Amino acid sequence: MTLRLGFHGYQERLPFRPDLVLLGKIIGGGLPVGALAGRAELMRLFTPPAARATAAGTFSGNPVTMAAGLISLQHLTESALLHLNELCSRVESGLVLELARRGSPLSFRRQGSLLAWSFRCGADDAPDDLSVQREKQRLLHLALLNNGLITLQRGMLCTSTVMPASMSGSIADIFVRSLDQVLEECRSLRAVA
Repeated sequence: MTLRLGFHGYQERLPFRPDLVLLGKIIGGGLPVGALAGRAELMRLFTPPAARATAAGTFSGNPVTMAAGLISLQHLTESALLHLNELCSRVESGLVLELARRGSPLSFRRQGSLLAWSFRCGADDAPDDLSVQREKQRLLHLALLNNGLITLQRGMLCTSTVMPASMSGSIADIFVRSLDQVLEECRSLRAVA
């Protein structure tokens, strides 16, 4: 997942050079695929005819996945990755600014083109009541879907290379509207209880 954070993946930010790197769906254009990369002396362990380890699987060399992956990687240029990161930064800035004015119960974390959020405990929530936070997260995910924004249920969105920069404002609008719906629903439920 961290390959998308820089042209050389997240490892370009690390103070050391990893021995092995695992790559996921992004190299297959979202299709099921994985890859193992690493230093030459380690990768030789997988190279026939003197292989000492096996790297095989059901989808190994799948032609459809390989074709999608080739096209995906051709489009995943350094400028495309910079676009992904900049767009996500704009989305985060717009959300943080708008939600801070409203006293939002959300906190955000961003790395490159990955933006995650979680609910902070509110005045009415016990500090250790994770079930309340999980329920709010679930409701927000559903509200975002209903309003046209696909995110991960665990509270994460990823920008994509096909998103225009102008879309960052739309994402913030959908997010704010969805959060308002969830908070209103939570207030209504408390009033009934």
